Amino acid sequence: EALLEMQASIDSLRHITHVMNLPTDLEERRLANEKRRVKTLEMKEHLMGQYPAAKNLLDLEPILLEDIEFSYKLGDPDLSRVNLQGRITLHQGSLSAFLGPPSEGKSTLLSIL
Repeated sequence: EALLEMQASIDSLRHITHVMNLPTDLEERRLANEKRRVKTLEMKEHLMGQYPAAKNLLDLEPILLEDIEFSYKLGDPDLSRVNLQGRITLHQGSLSAFLGPPSEGKSTLLSIL
């Protein structure tokens, strides 16, 4: 019985091994995180200068979106990529809207947030 259980799990183990051996973008992610940490530190220092009595700077930090690129598999490659060049700043307590034609990445952008 134990042998049958082990044999039944072989396909799952093959799939896990395949997924774990896929190429990764770890170096790109490491560099992006390093860049993000530097920008966050700069923003905190700026906020501390502006609001020296603030106890919780997280309440003051905006959400920054900068040069976002996201893709996923769909039948049509033109519809599977979100590419936002530039910078968007969303301030806490403000109301923001993402407007545009259908299938232009608004929902995907919200999912990323």
